[in-house]
Amino acid sequence: MRVIIGLILFIVFSFSKILIVNSYDEKDQCGVPQLNGFLYEMYNANYNLQDFDIYFLNARVTPKKELLKKAQNILKNINKYKYVITFDDAAFKLVGIPASKAGKIVIFSGMNYPYEKYKKKYKLKLGVLTFNPLPVMFFNNKMKNYRLTNDSQKFILLKKMG
Repeated sequence: MRVIIGLILFIVFSFSKILIVNSYDEKDQCGVPQLNGFLYEMYNANYNLQDFDIYFLNARVTPKKELLKKAQNILKNINKYKYVITFDDAAFKLVGIPASKAGKIVIFSGMNYPYEKYKKKYKLKLGVLTFNPLPVMFFNNKMKNYRLTNDSQKFILLKKMG
């Protein structure tokens, strides 16, 4: 079974990189633990740094115009990604929402703004995946965006989507 799951993951991700967008900088204590948890799980599944394109928005100190420009630059190449991982609100709002509208699967974590409000405001198909400790899924196959309540859940979800 593990071989089959591994093969599925290889096929799904071997043809496209995974985009990761963090709202903060490389040292921020809000975004780094989420990113590290996700990368840890992916490395344990034999992925390496070359499988990801990672961007840091540095939203705490970057002026709004520059932040929008950073997001637009990231979105220029959105078609080379199937999956977009965002950490915290700024990354989801600036990159995750437009990526979702471009048909990408968006997985987001660490948001303070309730996802229900995003869903209503931007007319997104959103779902929630929670673990306690077994997965309880509150979405269906038509939804393309998932809110995760634990850092390592991103890897588990990607396996299930494979």
